Amino acid sequence: MTVAPAPMRWLASQGHTVGLATTTVHDDGAAPDRVTHIPLEGDSTLATVRALRAAVKGRFDVILSLQSLPNLVSLAAARGLRRVAVVISERNITSRENEPLRLPERVRRAVALRWYRRAHLAIAVSHAVGAELVSAYRVPA
Repeated sequence: MTVAPAPMRWLASQGHTVGLATTTVHDDGAAPDRVTHIPLEGDSTLATVRALRAAVKGRFDVILSLQSLPNLVSLAAARGLRRVAVVISERNITSRENEPLRLPERVRRAVALRWYRRAHLAIAVSHAVGAELVSAYRVPA
């Protein structure tokens, strides 16, 4: 089941070309009606970035990503592409005090601290998440 089917259906009903990119190749039924399913094949994050960039280039003008890693993949894929805006959506508070992080989580957070501010728009699901995006990640309020 797709995370955001209602907005995708609405955008498609307004005449927009809408694609749903997923990293799960065998995700039949993931896309609502009138939404193109774009499976991104890749065995690494870099391969996923390249696949998303190829899928977006010349076809779409906005990437809406949901959650931390897809946000970073989207920002990396759109880097240098003209006329492609990235809208990130964060759902969790990521900087919990005194919580030990494994190396991949520390790297992801360090990249997010530098790249989140490059997003054209940031959506937060709560005031707490929004406050963190503004204070820790320097996303414009």
